[in-house]
Amino acid sequence: MLQFFKHNYLIHYAVVVIVAALAWLPFFLRLPETLPETGATAPLYHFLAELLGPSPLAMSIVTFAAFVFALLFFNAMLTSNQLASRNSTLGALTFVLCMACTPLRCENFQFLLACPFIMLAMQTMYSLLQNDKPETYLFNVGLFMSIASLFYYTSMILILWVLLAFIMIGYKSLRLFLIPFCGMLLPYFVLFVIAYFNHGIFVFLDTYSHGFCGLEIYGLNLDSQEIITVSVLVFLFLLSVLKVMSSSNGSISVRKKNNMTTLLLLFSIVMTAMQRPAVCNGLFFMTLAIFFAMALSAVKKSKIVDVLVVMSMLAVIAVQYLPLFL
Repeated sequence: MLQFFKHNYLIHYAVVVIVAALAWLPFFLRLPETLPETGATAPLYHFLAELLGPSPLAMSIVTFAAFVFALLFFNAMLTSNQLASRNSTLGALTFVLCMACTPLRCENFQFLLACPFIMLAMQTMYSLLQNDKPETYLFNVGLFMSIASLFYYTSMILILWVLLAFIMIGYKSLRLFLIPFCGMLLPYFVLFVIAYFNHGIFVFLDTYSHGFCGLEIYGLNLDSQEIITVSVLVFLFLLSVLKVMSSSNGSISVRKKNNMTTLLLLFSIVMTAMQRPAVCNGLFFMTLAIFFAMALSAVKKSKIVDVLVVMSMLAVIAVQYLPLFL
């Protein structure tokens, strides 16, 4: 089974997409009547929800399409940055397994729609390690993070990840640290102008001042099923780190990318504590998927790993279908 996903022909992508579709099917079979209320600090998500109408079906279809795009881009990001085996679909597989390891719900939609833009920011950050003139890349990082925050405003704190990653890369110029803020402010400046000409500038300022000042760190408050799921994932993460460390012979660039990803995992834990419900912040699961793909890429042939992959696929499907029978 593991050897099957170490190739990237059309049939391999088709299998991953089929697994994703099977995981999403129970959600489509039990669609809620309405979408949950969202804060005004997610204007792009709110605009999309208004555009698609009150029925959650259209929003669910759009989000699933974004999910499929994200898993394909996720796989390309890992292989192009040597974080997973070249010409493999391991990244796409681990992305689906991790992102669908808890029952899907409408509260996931904001992160899933922001996810492609977070990945674009990650890819741009990884590209900085091979570029001697980073100014345009730095601006794009801030821009992608800003757009992501317009869908899922908690992702705004990832600008701190960007700044700390700059220190890892070795940047020392204050100018380079300020460029991402220019990119991040651009979409908000456009919103500011739109609100000004629509005579809603005070509403705009009040919304964002209350929205961002109201951020709090909550307890995770996971139920028993979620505690079991997270515990298993953390255990597999530790095994993955050990495997990656024992077989790591990559370049300095790859090691820096690993360090940046580890730092992103730490930020994802903070974001998880800021999200209600906690498991709807997919950044934690997405970063775990990177380490799982790296570990599986380092495995040559192993019947035990093959069994684990099959069991993981069956477990993800079971998690999604079980609520239909409860």
